[in-house]
Amino acid sequence: MKVMCKIRYNQNMEKAILFFNNLGILVKFDKNQFAVTPGQFIVWYINNELIGSGII
Repeated sequence: MKVMCKIRYNQNMEKAILFFNNLGILVKFDKNQFAVTPGQFIVWYINNELIGSGII
């Protein structure tokens, strides 16, 4: 599923793809992200509407 994601409150949204599997959801960003840390939240949007979130 193509979405826009961010991992920090003040971060611009970035293009990403969500992959669903039996272990959970894998998020693959189009561009490398800096300093992604376990415990952070990631949120994803479609057309500026929040559709989901998760803990990294």
